[in-house]
Amino acid sequence: GGAVAISAGLVVVGWFVYDLLWSSPLGRRTLAASVVSIALLAATAYGLAQLFGGRAAYLQLGAMLGTIMAGNVWRRIVPSQQQMLAATRAGTEVDTSLGLRAKARSTHNHYLTFPVLFLMLSSHFPSTYGHPLNWLVLLCVLAFG
Repeated sequence: GGAVAISAGLVVVGWFVYDLLWSSPLGRRTLAASVVSIALLAATAYGLAQLFGGRAAYLQLGAMLGTIMAGNVWRRIVPSQQQMLAATRAGTEVDTSLGLRAKARSTHNHYLTFPVLFLMLSSHFPSTYGHPLNWLVLLCVLAFG
């Protein structure tokens, strides 16, 4: 029961932590926010590898990252586009900062695509999740992505 609660909670909390980080003033400093994001991702990967078996840790991290990607589309990208289209239709000035923020989240989704696909297919590669340092292998795959 505890593992299920941690798993479900991490998916939800992962989105909120990511969104708060990139919506905060720190999120405007791309390099600093990226370093914090990578550190949080590394800590999460390590923690999951300690808590769950390698295969489950990979799937859990994939679910969290996939939720972040879906949250970006649902809560940031599409609403920004809708607001910009509504302003255009109304003949009022369009707030272009909405498009810039949506573009940043879209870029994040672009860079997360390969790692999420890998994590979805990871059960076919036991040499990765079965490695004693599976969390480090995972970080290398994420860095490659």
